[in-house]
Amino acid sequence: MDSNSSPGASLKKAYDALGANTSIVADTLDLLRDANRKNKFGSDYTRASVYAVINGRMENSVVAEAFLQAVDTELARRDRIKARAEALAAKAAA
Repeated sequence: MDSNSSPGASLKKAYDALGANTSIVADTLDLLRDANRKNKFGSDYTRASVYAVINGRMENSVVAEAFLQAVDTELARRDRIKARAEALAAKAAA
């Protein structure tokens, strides 16, 4: 498997696609805390561990799954905002 097809590369692409001003890492940590997920040492996950998974320096399916869930939630939120803005613009133009 080359580096461009690794899970980390796909996570990094998803992260980059969200843009610079995003709370996706904080949202991922919130999901992990809400699910009471701990690392192998029994501690809460850190921002560094989330970034390590995103950047492919560490493999952790729990963090990756929480990150993907946070990305899904953020993209759905953006779609709802876009649809609402388009509906309001059409209503204002009518």
